[in-house]
Amino acid sequence: MPHSNKKRICLLLAALLQGSLVPAYADDLAVFDLPLASLLQVDVTTVSRQSETIYEAPGIISVVTRDDIDRYGAISLRDVIGRLPGINLLSDGDFQNDNISLRGDSLYLNNHLLILIDGNPYRSIPGASEPFRNLFNSFPLDVVERVELIRGPGSVLYGANAYTGVINIITVQPTETKQSITVGTGSNNAKFASATSHYYDPDSALGVSLNVSGWDDKGWTATFVDINQQDERVTMGEDFRSIYANIRFHETDFTLNNTNRDSDTLGQRSGFMPGQLEDEQFYVSLTQGFEFNRNWRAKTHGSWINSSVNDSQFDDDEYFLEQTFTGQISDEVEVIFGINTMKTKFVSQADILKSTELDATQVFSQLAYQYDTNTKYVVGGQLNQAQGQKSDFVPRLAVTHQFSDTWGAKLLYSEAYRSPSILETSANIPPVVRGNRELESETVETFELEAFYHDESSFLSLSLYQSKQKNLIAPQFVPADTIFEYQNVDQRLFYGSELTFSHAITNALKIDGSAAYQRNKETSNEDIHDITTLPHISAKLGISYSDEHHRIALWDNYVGDYQSNAAFDASKLDYNPRAKAYHYLTAHYSWRAEARANRANIKDFEFSAFVQNVLDKDIRQNSLTTSTPLNTYPSDTSRALYLSFTLGF
Repeated sequence: MPHSNKKRICLLLAALLQGSLVPAYADDLAVFDLPLASLLQVDVTTVSRQSETIYEAPGIISVVTRDDIDRYGAISLRDVIGRLPGINLLSDGDFQNDNISLRGDSLYLNNHLLILIDGNPYRSIPGASEPFRNLFNSFPLDVVERVELIRGPGSVLYGANAYTGVINIITVQPTETKQSITVGTGSNNAKFASATSHYYDPDSALGVSLNVSGWDDKGWTATFVDINQQDERVTMGEDFRSIYANIRFHETDFTLNNTNRDSDTLGQRSGFMPGQLEDEQFYVSLTQGFEFNRNWRAKTHGSWINSSVNDSQFDDDEYFLEQTFTGQISDEVEVIFGINTMKTKFVSQADILKSTELDATQVFSQLAYQYDTNTKYVVGGQLNQAQGQKSDFVPRLAVTHQFSDTWGAKLLYSEAYRSPSILETSANIPPVVRGNRELESETVETFELEAFYHDESSFLSLSLYQSKQKNLIAPQFVPADTIFEYQNVDQRLFYGSELTFSHAITNALKIDGSAAYQRNKETSNEDIHDITTLPHISAKLGISYSDEHHRIALWDNYVGDYQSNAAFDASKLDYNPRAKAYHYLTAHYSWRAEARANRANIKDFEFSAFVQNVLDKDIRQNSLTTSTPLNTYPSDTSRALYLSFTLGF
């Protein structure tokens, strides 16, 4: 769809919705009256596609709540994602803020993590980093209720790309009518603004959320030595515009999200120069629920995503349709089953990628048996058929057991798959890389064990995992043609442990944190340790205080030393400093007060200050791809301060 048409649709819808919203008073400070148990015990929906406690869900899951977001502050969704256990925030050598690693797994296309919005897949097939680059930097935080992360495969219920984990962005369901306007400024000549409206009619159960936001900055300065051994200083600026709308009416849910982002590129891949990338995504989703009786429900979901890069030089349309059924066969047995189909049309105006179409279908089912009040067994599977691929079947087995009111454990086995992306099958970027239409799907099998403790004020979890990745797709050098080609070559073993904790000292004072240890090696031909070169150790720690008027918090992401191996050292130009361990510290303070009666119907106002990289560390990372010839590059901003002012109506 041409950009101008999409923008007209967004602006028209925004105008229609805005006209229907009426300001009214609502108490946003009720969170301070909640008991500790309510603050720490949150139901999740990602693992089984239905609400359940974090303790009985058949997966290792972490949650960032709305209260966490407000306490610790954030500029973008990426700041929030970076606080989740086992997550490392990365850049791929060209595009800033576009890559995420979970449990040491690292592919620059980011196609081992699946993104969901309200439980529905949000994909972009040509190069799967597009959702991360655009969505995580442009999606409005004001409409995010919480973020759930499954650490481990999720293909049984969600299909392709749910390979290493699943991130589910849960949006706000309005329960009252309120509006807010935020304006802000900050380092690197940043300017940003956001307007949010929530409308709720209790009589009709109609809820509407609308957000319009924008950001512009001149960028931080990345300093490095290029492939010609010349000193480079590249300004990494970006600007984005976003429009979000959601309508909920009984069992009907409609979502529209349009993001436009222009960002400077570092230009460290071979054959690329520093420049600017323009990308846009347009997402439309419609879900209709049905309740047959108190035991059986159904849900029909359809979505369309359009992604375009550099003014439609690349244009991708994905159509997704799914039908699911959930029911209770008896008091002890619950079941979910369904089918979905996906069609992708990719049009390229450039020679580096070929236009193509892909189709895929999945059939899935999961059964949960509550053996007694303390023990639950889960078994599930999914059959997948992607165009040009042989069918794949991936199972899930799980046992959850509560030893007492406070202690419990989970034993999990799951498999997942990933079909080749359009970039991997159709790329034609001499002398960098070319695609391969003979590629087969990747597979992974994972064993996990978790022990956890919880009471009214605390949660503690220790998990162990081992993942065997097979048939991995990676660029391999073809000497006869002097070019890299995507091939099924690697088999990798990942193993490690994770510790997560949260403790509410009082309703106002809270500490949160995690520590992760991972090791990995390639086992295809001979053992090559640290094949992804990502740090063995990472740790996160936050302390926050929040009362009726003040929020103050510190959050530290510690990232250990990046690793190396013979293959990495042989393929990289050792021109830049090695990527060392660092502490990425953020600080947040906000002051909030109710407004006196006024004609403008202003309810409250809030001043906020958020600081990134408080210690002003030089943050570098190893290059992620064979097509990035330098050993390391700068990957995040120097110290940056952002100030904002919010009016609530």
